[in-house]
Amino acid sequence: MRSKVLWGVLALLLAGAAYLLQPRSVAEDVMIEERTCLQVYDRRGRRLWRREMGAPVVLARMMTARDGEPRVVAAMLAQGPDAGCLFIFDGSGEPIARFDPGQTAPYDPSRLFDQQDP
Repeated sequence: MRSKVLWGVLALLLAGAAYLLQPRSVAEDVMIEERTCLQVYDRRGRRLWRREMGAPVVLARMMTARDGEPRVVAAMLAQGPDAGCLFIFDGSGEPIARFDPGQTAPYDPSRLFDQQDP
């Protein structure tokens, strides 16, 4: 009885290790779909995330931060509530920054990239 439990625990540990060692999907490509939607894909062409922007997107590019993490940069058409804005998302689709050309306050660049303390 005890050996069955040990084998079960060992199988569970091996399955957990295999899951943790599995390579994670990394954002590699971004496409504009239907003029207003960003879709980000991994190397195998699987969609990782999708974001409806609510206004026409005129530019979408993948970039890499200093720490090697992918970033998605999207520029909006000069119309609507986000007219001319530039958005930056991390590789999982979380917004990092929004640059509004009509905003006069200075931007906080520390939100864009991970910075190490001196």
